[in-house]
Amino acid sequence: MEDIAASSISKGCFFIPGNAKSSTIQASDHFDDCGVKPQLRWKMAQKIWNEIEDSISNLHIEIQEKLFNDLVQYIKLAQEKQYEKNDLSRGKRTEIPTAALITGVNMTDHVTLFSQLYTKIKEDVSSYVAILEAKNCSNMKSLMRALGDQLLNVCEDNEKDGTTNNDLLVYMKKKSTPLTISMLEKWYFKSIATKFLQTSPSKKRKLINEIPNPPIIVICQQLEAFSPKVLQEFILMCSFHAQRLPIVFVFGIATSWSDVSQRLLPHSAIVHLSVERFHAPSASSHLALIIDRILLTSQHPFKLSGKCFQLILDVFLCHDFSIANFLHTLKFCVMEHFYEQSASIACCASLQESIDMICNLKKNELKEFKKIESMKRHLASLKADKQKCIKDGTKFKALVAKLLEDLHQFHNFYFSALRSLHAFTATLPHYPMGKQIRELYCSCFRTELTKHDGFQQAFTILKVSSRDQLIERLESCLKPLQLSELSSDSSQDELHFSTACSRIKYLINSLKSIGENDEVEMNENTEDREEQLETVKYAYQLQERLRAKAEKKRVKKMTKYEKLREEALTFLRKFYEYHLRKVKSFPLYEVFYFDSSATIRRHIVAAPRLSIQTALSDPYQYLQVASLETAASGVIPSNAPDICVAYKLHNESGNIINLYDWLMAFQTVVTSQREDKENEHEESDDVDDITQARFIKAVSELQFLGFIKPTKKKTDHVQRLTWSHT
Repeated sequence: MEDIAASSISKGCFFIPGNAKSSTIQASDHFDDCGVKPQLRWKMAQKIWNEIEDSISNLHIEIQEKLFNDLVQYIKLAQEKQYEKNDLSRGKRTEIPTAALITGVNMTDHVTLFSQLYTKIKEDVSSYVAILEAKNCSNMKSLMRALGDQLLNVCEDNEKDGTTNNDLLVYMKKKSTPLTISMLEKWYFKSIATKFLQTSPSKKRKLINEIPNPPIIVICQQLEAFSPKVLQEFILMCSFHAQRLPIVFVFGIATSWSDVSQRLLPHSAIVHLSVERFHAPSASSHLALIIDRILLTSQHPFKLSGKCFQLILDVFLCHDFSIANFLHTLKFCVMEHFYEQSASIACCASLQESIDMICNLKKNELKEFKKIESMKRHLASLKADKQKCIKDGTKFKALVAKLLEDLHQFHNFYFSALRSLHAFTATLPHYPMGKQIRELYCSCFRTELTKHDGFQQAFTILKVSSRDQLIERLESCLKPLQLSELSSDSSQDELHFSTACSRIKYLINSLKSIGENDEVEMNENTEDREEQLETVKYAYQLQERLRAKAEKKRVKKMTKYEKLREEALTFLRKFYEYHLRKVKSFPLYEVFYFDSSATIRRHIVAAPRLSIQTALSDPYQYLQVASLETAASGVIPSNAPDICVAYKLHNESGNIINLYDWLMAFQTVVTSQREDKENEHEESDDVDDITQARFIKAVSELQFLGFIKPTKKKTDHVQRLTWSHT
């Protein structure tokens, strides 16, 4: 588009409106080349994630319910006690009820926690609630303005009706008005009076009988970030007005109250607070509940492999302690699994749904299942006649359905057996199988249980356990098996759950009925007691006979307890080895398990400097344009992005870069393949406006990214800030 008004594009930016086009993107535009039924897989991914998210939300409510109820109850009781004491303390400073909420160091989750607490208090206690943040409270003036703005919003609905349009409120809402605690006190009682006048006569009697007025709750989020001087002054000021103005503090503390009281608040301020401590659940315990109740169950079909599970756990434990970030990573894994894995079409909660999905697939869509690595190994292990039968689509569907049935059945038993083994070995010294069930899960996914050193060590320790300890551990491992809702109609094997539960109960009852040091039942044959030495001819024969007899006496016969202990451990070893087989040994395990830790590391574990340098030096990795493949070999393509051209030229320069030389080199690269050969032999060094504008934009972007900066050492030069390893 030619426009005279935009001819000097190097000197400014101009907006040229274009034709309005619809920005709606159809799902089919994105998923045409994404394997089997991409739109259906997208819907399945959304459905499964919504189910996981709902389960986690219910768990959050359950965890926080007790904490919030305790806080609300404390605020109500504290306000009643404060009202009773006010009559006895007229003219004196009053202690302010203060709830110290110890939240821990998971800073990224604090906003969610306090917003939920804000909603809970506003619904159950009082509508006069304000959340103060340190960034808005650098001094007393800004603190009072932040407090006043939030409290004055309580009357916004009434203002629209014209019921509370008074001069004081209009004056206080002006940003230029310096708010004071006295002005807030006057406004508070006028607001209470207005609310009383608007109520019906029947409700007025109830309000008269209710002695305390609704309190003003001030929530200080991240107390450690506040200025000690401002905080101390605010507490002292509120203590003078607490006789008439019902104020309650809620302090959010990331460290501990003792640390805050020593570092932030002097004794002169603490004496005016009546502090009650409340502890929020730690981030690690919160995550352990999510893993135990939601992820490591057969309730949801999607599952993480051992490597992926360990990676996102390491990110959580070593970086941020954020539940929100953990859930974002989990959501990414769900979406990536259904996007990349075509066979995820069979990842359904029930077996019947999976079989129905397989039956509705076409012949060319079934080929995606044959491309899976575990399926390739399984087909290669089949006999030649069976491999020929697999070529038939109907028979292959039957095979896939049978393999999926085996996986569903395996999952039903797997997680219950995993909990049983964790309960059985969790109290052993040095925790050979790990402290948390997540450690046991990663170990079982990574290696065979028979080859696991911790498993062998655990059963070695159990062989020397006492009777009471063994009974306690057997009872603890029996509970997860009894709680699992599994049918016992499919097998009568002794390793099946129903039979195993009966066997463990029998062993427990047998152990309780005997003593640990019961005497050994002696054999009726006692010839070896008074065995006479036979006549020998040589001394070495006598020596061998004596050594054999001594060894025979040294071997003790097992007591009843030792026999039962050996029987119990042998049975449980076989039981766990059978039900906790390696997941990768099952064909089509990729349907349910996301096993791409490299993808998580590339997208979630941030390495911005490496990513930026890779994108600038080798843009083909991100743009996937065939003509840019030569960029990695050192050649600078003319069609590369301008910032990439400028970056590669800047890498060839020294510490100080001449802008004019840089511009000329940039022009040489970007104009190297122009078709207009008329200007090929011209010796003019003039740079056209378009090229100059592109160069200025590329240099500005490099400066923004931190690769260069202006310098005063030389005119029209910039200084280079980064260097390659070479």
